[in-house]
Amino acid sequence: MCGATLTAVCTSVIYNGYGVFKGMINGLEAFWERKGYKSVQDIIGIVTPNIQDLKAFAAFVAQKVVPKDAIKITVDLKKCNGCKKCNACNDNAIRMYRGIAKINLKLCQRYGVCTTICPKGAITISS
Repeated sequence: MCGATLTAVCTSVIYNGYGVFKGMINGLEAFWERKGYKSVQDIIGIVTPNIQDLKAFAAFVAQKVVPKDAIKITVDLKKCNGCKKCNACNDNAIRMYRGIAKINLKLCQRYGVCTTICPKGAITISS
């Protein structure tokens, strides 16, 4: 709604398969119906006029940025079953060690994708 006409969904497709597109389309259509829009063209850039002061907006966004080191990501050793699904980390920050996921915090960008794909809920992210 800020004006983007392109989004990246590669990670979602990698982890969930091409079926994610059906969910995205259904979600967009439901949103449009609830809000009275007919297509994506109706919402592109719709909120941009409400951003009066770009410097103030940039400062607001900068205040919301959380330093990477302030975010904790952990593996519950009792829950991890060694399935290796999290090992698909795009940053190569997760390796298996003796059948348990181990996170290299120097490589980890704290995106949290691993937390969403772990079937056992063994990986958690918190601040």
